[in-house]
Amino acid sequence: MSLNGIGVLPKRIQNPVLSQNGQQPPYHDPNTGKVGSREKTVSAFKARIDKRTADVVAHEEAHLAAAGRIASGGPSYDTKTFDVAGTPVTGIVGGHVNVKVPGKVSFKASKEQIARTMKDAELTIASAEAPLGLGGDAGRLSDADKSVAAAGRAVLASAQAAFGKREALDAKLAQNGQALTGQLTDQQVAQAQQVDKKPGNRVNFFA
Repeated sequence: MSLNGIGVLPKRIQNPVLSQNGQQPPYHDPNTGKVGSREKTVSAFKARIDKRTADVVAHEEAHLAAAGRIASGGPSYDTKTFDVAGTPVTGIVGGHVNVKVPGKVSFKASKEQIARTMKDAELTIASAEAPLGLGGDAGRLSDADKSVAAAGRAVLASAQAAFGKREALDAKLAQNGQALTGQLTDQQVAQAQQVDKKPGNRVNFFA
């Protein structure tokens, strides 16, 4: 997950040269073309990169806080040093948090496993979209964030469907006196199909 872009950062600002009388000519900011103070230019840029750093850190910390058990370690940050009027200015320009997005689960899996997959999918969505609550630049979701959230929703929908099928199978097999735990076997699934074929059972779950 990463926060991408909060505006164009200034180009490298060259050191001014001395005029023939030994005095520095008026300083021109190459990004604006305006005459100004080199110190003010550096200070203004540092304020921008400091805000960028704060936004990225807040964004990634929000991801991490919501990820819970699916997080793989803490945030990783990308730093960069800019040359501003001959002054190096360093800040964080990007970052990411690695999360374990669950895979889809079969209706034959144990109900505990299906429920865990649903919970992990919910954590995936919550983690990907957590920065939205920050607002401003820190709250803007990257394409990667949106992709992870979409993947989480797909897994959640699949797991919810699997849970519904598993409960229906358990109910059918319970009619034969079977108390089920753990993963279903192909034989148990076949037995559930036979329950539907008995007289008086109008609904075929697998139709």
